[in-house]
Amino acid sequence: MAASVTRRRATPATAVSLDFFNKHLEKSPILLCMMKPLNPQPNPDGDYIVVVALPPSDDLVLTLLAVWKAGAVYLPLDASSPRDRTKHILHESKPLLIITQSGNEGDTAYGNIVALSYDQLKQDSKTLSSSKLSPKEMVPVSREDPIEIILYTSGSTGLSKGVRVKKSSILNRLQWQWYELPYEPSETTFVFKTALTFVDSVSELWGPLLCPIDGPRTLLIVPKEITTNPQRLVNFLHQYEKLLKKLKIWVCSGEPLAASLVKHFFKNFHSGEHVLYNFYGSTEMMGDVTFHEMKTPEDISSGGKVPIGFPVDNTVIYLLNNSLQPVASGEVGELYAAGLNIAAGYVNGRDAERFIQNPFSVDPEYSLLYRTGDYAKIVKGTLLFEGRTDSQVKVRGHRVDLSEVEAAVVKCPEVQKGIVLCYNPGEHDQVIIIEEMPFLVNGKIDRQTLLKQYKNLKGQNVMPKIDLSGLSQAEAVAGECLFRTVAEVLGSSARASITKDANFYELGGNSLNSVLTISLLNEQGYTISVTDFISARNLGEVIARMCISGSSSPSKAHWEKYTLEILEERHKEDAFKIIGDSFYEKADIEKTMDPPVHRQEYIDLLECIWPYLVDHGVSIVVRDSKTQEVVGVSLLMNADKEPTELDLTGQLMYTMDFLDYLEMPIREKVLPPGEKLHSFMLGTSQTKSPQENIEITEYMEEKVFEFARENGYIGILTTNTSPLTQQLADVLNYQKLKIYQINEYVAPDGTRPFKRAPDDQLAIVSWKKA
Repeated sequence: MAASVTRRRATPATAVSLDFFNKHLEKSPILLCMMKPLNPQPNPDGDYIVVVALPPSDDLVLTLLAVWKAGAVYLPLDASSPRDRTKHILHESKPLLIITQSGNEGDTAYGNIVALSYDQLKQDSKTLSSSKLSPKEMVPVSREDPIEIILYTSGSTGLSKGVRVKKSSILNRLQWQWYELPYEPSETTFVFKTALTFVDSVSELWGPLLCPIDGPRTLLIVPKEITTNPQRLVNFLHQYEKLLKKLKIWVCSGEPLAASLVKHFFKNFHSGEHVLYNFYGSTEMMGDVTFHEMKTPEDISSGGKVPIGFPVDNTVIYLLNNSLQPVASGEVGELYAAGLNIAAGYVNGRDAERFIQNPFSVDPEYSLLYRTGDYAKIVKGTLLFEGRTDSQVKVRGHRVDLSEVEAAVVKCPEVQKGIVLCYNPGEHDQVIIIEEMPFLVNGKIDRQTLLKQYKNLKGQNVMPKIDLSGLSQAEAVAGECLFRTVAEVLGSSARASITKDANFYELGGNSLNSVLTISLLNEQGYTISVTDFISARNLGEVIARMCISGSSSPSKAHWEKYTLEILEERHKEDAFKIIGDSFYEKADIEKTMDPPVHRQEYIDLLECIWPYLVDHGVSIVVRDSKTQEVVGVSLLMNADKEPTELDLTGQLMYTMDFLDYLEMPIREKVLPPGEKLHSFMLGTSQTKSPQENIEITEYMEEKVFEFARENGYIGILTTNTSPLTQQLADVLNYQKLKIYQINEYVAPDGTRPFKRAPDDQLAIVSWKKA
């Protein structure tokens, strides 16, 4: 297989198991007291869960072992977590009980779940028998490979999910570590510093304690107030003479590792005795599923990036396209993982589409395929991380990878750390300087808190300064209306005072809010075409156009830049490229699908309808009059004579069904009788600027309307799903017939293909009389 990497080693022996501690727990009074008052019932997943909300201490470790000995699953909970997070975790996981600190038993966030303090358990256990816990007093374990831990993800980008970690996953990860990074005989003391809620705590805590080689080992448990402060942690290590320069193996994980940081590392540690590892993974893959070792600066990067390397033992990595087919070596594909490190899924069966059957293996140990949501490629046999699928967003109609923007930002010498977030795509950009980044307990940047900070800042919107000087008496009223409208649209993002000589786009405007500005001006009685607005060199020229009475048709000089042709067979190559590129790069609803629609699906659709389009002669192409380049294509159909059977497969069929669902009732019951045009697909050249693309779109709309009127059509029907085309329809006087929230659509097969679309993403069916 071209794009897959695998690594096998003997499956972890059952002797190397959590049963190492059985002999220490057979008479544990804590265990007895914990189980006595309960009538254990599993949650809907069949798991018997005990929530452990204790601070780092030897009591914590003993409690975890007692939970395992009882046959239950431990679920760590940070007592300082936001109440909403605590309630969500408890409501979804449905645990047997909560073990917490004294004084927290009555926390209202726990609801009706039994909550016991460790101190009370310890006190009550004094009156119980010290005999062994009988099988009847333990929860039944029916699985050959039981669930041992449930870890909730950080929720840095949304609602956290509970990951069900199997015994085999824990043991595979530990055995790989013992082999790849073996403990030295002199290493007898280990530090437990990672929050228990974070997946890295599993290897950090149980790696030393469960290792069957050269034991026993001592665990130094660091208090939370120290681990959350790096400098205090360094000072703490110094007290125990564990100087940083004596730490020979360093590991980075959780966030992409910048090559500049690696260079800085080897600049400080240049003796050749220090090894730096870049681990890649997630909670769903036992924290780490690939690794890259660096011993010298020469091991740092490939093409300016630090590799994520090779799979850990007994795992296989696949790089697949949208059709779940392997990509060629060197091409970017979505990263999927299979093998012993993969979790059993999420609590309550959430997001089942992330864990699917592996079509490439019949081995039961590799039967589950986890979709990471990350992109990667293989270069010279090693894996390179290429960003996340959900970090690719659309801004002003173009796909943007936020990770690439971040990489460019942090190259600026003045920037210590930069994060790029997409909030309401299409709104104005803002650069916000903050004193420090908010972090989650696992060390990752808290993006949800950053969004909240932005929302709070946005709520304190400061209007830009308006300067009316230089306006004549005849221009004053229109000028004040324009300036206040621009100030309302741009808000605090305006880069300068709003004056007669200011350019809208230099102030911070863009294609989307330029159309919004025109729409707001229309509502206030001022008519100006989109083309005249976006081509104006400054706001003074906009005012001059506003003061001219009459229609909002563009100046004739603008239309002389383009020529119109009826679509013919000779236009096929240009039409396919423009429509294919435009919809693949800019289509709003298809981007929310999982997986998103591939460019080839648009080409397949065009192949199906191309003979119809050429035969009926109502579609148009637009050329640049100067270069003769085809810069725009508008595909139209006779609404009553459209092709009925489309031989399509894939995700795009959902879009076609969705359009029929919206439009058919309107065609049958709302529109008047007579021949009607259906504006089906419209695209503009990617070589043009956003302003030019809007100008071309307006030109095509004007020409289509003229064509409809001259050829006896009673009007034009269209459905728009992007804010830009919806606002353009408003400016061009389309009538809204139906507004529909996209994520509510249920397809004929019972699925919700657009469920990931935000609530404010709408589809609008519009009509314009000819």
